[in-house]
Amino acid sequence: MGQDSTKGRKVTIFDFVVKMPIHKFDLINLDQNPNLKSQIEELSKLSWPEFLLHGDVRHWSSLFNIFSGYQIAFVAEQYKVIAVGHTVPFIWDGSTDDLPENLDILMNRAVQDCNTIKKPNCLSALAVVIHPDYRKENLSARMIEAMIDLGKEHGIENLLAPLRPTLKSKYPEMPFDEYINMQTRNGELFDPWIRVHLRMGAEVLKIMRESIKVIGTVSEWEEWTGMKFPDSGQYLIEGGMQPLIIDKEKNHGVYTEPNLWVRHTIA
Repeated sequence: MGQDSTKGRKVTIFDFVVKMPIHKFDLINLDQNPNLKSQIEELSKLSWPEFLLHGDVRHWSSLFNIFSGYQIAFVAEQYKVIAVGHTVPFIWDGSTDDLPENLDILMNRAVQDCNTIKKPNCLSALAVVIHPDYRKENLSARMIEAMIDLGKEHGIENLLAPLRPTLKSKYPEMPFDEYINMQTRNGELFDPWIRVHLRMGAEVLKIMRESIKVIGTVSEWEEWTGMKFPDSGQYLIEGGMQPLIIDKEKNHGVYTEPNLWVRHTIA
């Protein structure tokens, strides 16, 4: 039997994954290289379903100016962005009741808090985006660690994250509460993104019931999804965690989705 390599040291997320060759990269923030903005925006377009780029989140552009120092990227040779972590600082009283109800409120609070005298005590992750060519290199866990380190640099006590479960879109008709509690045969939570956070010591706080809302005309939804919606009703769309609701009489479609709040305590 081989020696237990974790004996006598702290177990990390990297003890749960198969070791493989990793591309070399540098960690930088957008303050250090503002020219990476266009690459970051293209990576988002490449990674997210089209309809999510039309949500009701105000102040998203502030990530690239007010909060540029809180946007971190893994950059490979020739300044190729292979992963991005979006975060914002804000003030949180530590209670679940004080957690923002959606991403729009979260962004608005962050903008308001940056203009107060009181120092933010919390860092919220907004998204971790990995280039498709690098998704087998465990970069998501490395980005979480980079976010925790960023919090330490700013004297912040908590890293919060409203998680969009990776595989929920494969079960769009399953209630969110049921999905997030689904387990594997060995008793771990089924969703890999939630599982990564819990393995790294995060605790589940509460569900963000409506993290984002996307409203568009029927023709816009047909453009965003590549589908046709001949009648009113619910439709399953690619990348959607819940059904899209189409109302032909009002000529609009509405999509919402929940997230799961988790917290990492920053030592």
